[in-house]
Amino acid sequence: MIARMSKVAVVGPKRLAGETLAVIQQLGALHIEEHEATSAVPAEAGEAPFHPAPPDENLLTRRAFYEGLLVRVNDMLECLPEVASRLPQLAPTVVIHSLHEVTDRHLRQWKEWCAAGDKLRSEISQLTRRQELITRLNGLVERHPVEGELRLAVELTDEAQWAAWQEVLLGQGDRITLARKTVKGGAEVAVLALPAAEKNAVLEWLATLAIPGGEQPLLLDPQALRLAWESGSKLLGDLSGRLTLLEERRATFAGRWRGIYLVAHDWLHAQLALLAAQTDLYETELCFWLFGWLPSPELPRLREALMQRFAGQVVVEEQEIREHDLARVPIVLRNPGYFQPFELLVRLLPIPAYTSFDLTPFLAIFFPLFFGMMLGDMGYGFILLVIALITIPAARQRPLLVDAAKILGVCAVYTVIFGFLFGELFGAVGRRFFHLPHWIDRHGSIVPMLYFALSVGFIHIGLGLALGMVAAFRQGEKRAGLFKLGSIVLLCLMALIFFSFRVERLAMLTTPLLMVLGVLLPLLIFTGGFMAPLEVLQTIGNIISYARIMAIGLTSVLLAYVANRIAGAIGSIWVGVLVASLLHALNIVLGVFAPTVHSLRLHYVEFLGKFMAMGGRKFAPLGKS
Repeated sequence: MIARMSKVAVVGPKRLAGETLAVIQQLGALHIEEHEATSAVPAEAGEAPFHPAPPDENLLTRRAFYEGLLVRVNDMLECLPEVASRLPQLAPTVVIHSLHEVTDRHLRQWKEWCAAGDKLRSEISQLTRRQELITRLNGLVERHPVEGELRLAVELTDEAQWAAWQEVLLGQGDRITLARKTVKGGAEVAVLALPAAEKNAVLEWLATLAIPGGEQPLLLDPQALRLAWESGSKLLGDLSGRLTLLEERRATFAGRWRGIYLVAHDWLHAQLALLAAQTDLYETELCFWLFGWLPSPELPRLREALMQRFAGQVVVEEQEIREHDLARVPIVLRNPGYFQPFELLVRLLPIPAYTSFDLTPFLAIFFPLFFGMMLGDMGYGFILLVIALITIPAARQRPLLVDAAKILGVCAVYTVIFGFLFGELFGAVGRRFFHLPHWIDRHGSIVPMLYFALSVGFIHIGLGLALGMVAAFRQGEKRAGLFKLGSIVLLCLMALIFFSFRVERLAMLTTPLLMVLGVLLPLLIFTGGFMAPLEVLQTIGNIISYARIMAIGLTSVLLAYVANRIAGAIGSIWVGVLVASLLHALNIVLGVFAPTVHSLRLHYVEFLGKFMAMGGRKFAPLGKS
């Protein structure tokens, strides 16, 4: 429901303006109105009128200082990992002045640590890869020993490196041969073969080469490979130890300073909010005056807080909400326990106007109903209910996920209920093995299910028109209200005419109903204009759109039947159970996605447009953040 709001003015001595804002901020319930949105401030005859508070140089200086420091604090918090950190017991002002001196140094130090850590990790990665290559080359030497010949190998990372080695050895003739081999693990190496007598000369020559992206070749000799492995292992251990020490330093630093930076972040946000609010004050030589909005139940709490703090020096006056104020009233949605999670679906829409309705109660009633009608399987419902019950306590720190799980749980209950009515438990399994009764056969009663879906649409759209009629009369738009009323009567007449053609006992009513319909149409045109017939046709189209409830439900049950048929035709019990489980899992996923999308569409497109007026303002009270 849209909470009833109160428009208030807070007045007091000019010297208490800052303290008053601090009390209001602590309460966190007052939305302060900006200057340009506030109507003219009254003034007694002969008195100077209130005027917006002029910019204060000290205020602007503090605001610039806080904003600059907040940017650096945010940069530091983005760097620091989320580790357990003790919050400081120092006063926030002491923390702020301390951080002003050290934040830049901390940022530089952290960036140096990050750069050093990246460099160490890169070296460790390269060295680890080289160690793996040595292991593979050792296996190559053991499988293909060669006497009287010296061989060297270097790992190839790309075709450009292979081409570079070919170009380097092009002028060496038969002195050095080059081959390309694939070792165990899929790595490719270039193998250089040369006479053993030229070992020293070739190694000196190779040391002078600079192959792009390449390392110095490894000597394919068991002893040389062993020495290279031992040297690499020692260096790898040294690099890992340095990286561990660096990470410990970073963790110690984060544990010591993250809590301090969090306190500074929150305090700076609170101070900036106060400074911004001071620019929305009105003042005279002695007094200040501010306007704002708050939920009506919070008004006594605001008065009590100001009375306790200022002993009557600062007063709160509730003002009349006039017609030109209605477009500026901020919106607060407040719904009791069962309805509250469904606000998650309402927040996907623009904010409703203050004079309109909150869609939450209607979504809470009809969304699970439509969902259960479409999915309608006891087995699927129980599975979704278990998932919801597991998710709610597991996601306690994530309110949005908890609300989504609660909505899923409600929808699962409706799915079980309609599954019982349809006699469906994983399709026909319940009827075949457990002899479940069924009152409605979705699989074989397509036309009755279609009529049922259209009846639901008729009720849903009729409710939307009724709400639109109430809203129109409440706003003084009598012609619009009469048009909504006439549309409801017209829909009822058309429904009766339809039944008079289908039911013989009602056939005698057809002619009188058609006559009433003929009289009603001109009245609709008078109240709704020449576009009224098109709006009526659109409304009828909206009702027909509810046939999707039957269509999606039929798709779900047919897929369940197909899963069971395929499982029974395979011949193997275990393979059949596996195939059926996979198909039913797919059906559950589709059965959650499709009913959710189409149920929301029926509300957002067909139902909501009949009565909702958008364009409200978000309630943004002065708070600590």
